Amino acid sequence: MIDEGIKFLDKNYPNWRSKINIEALDMADGYNCIEGQLEKSAYRFNAIHKLSYNDCINLGFECEPAKDNAILTKLWRGIIECQNHK
Repeated sequence: MIDEGIKFLDKNYPNWRSKINIEALDMADGYNCIEGQLEKSAYRFNAIHKLSYNDCINLGFECEPAKDNAILTKLWRGIIECQNHK
């Protein structure tokens, strides 16, 4: 899931990792999530890329209903931090 999101971001947003504020990252917040930080809002990001809700789930940008966005935020933070230290 997140692996597909990373591939998508690498293809469409070279250097996207450097544009993400790890401290502010919150996947439940449409402005501080990955998409929001790259395009000012998740809504705008999804409109630009014509992503459906299910597309966002498959890319790891959204949780399935009844899942915890805090866990998703921790996963993205960990991935970005690990990749930034390479």
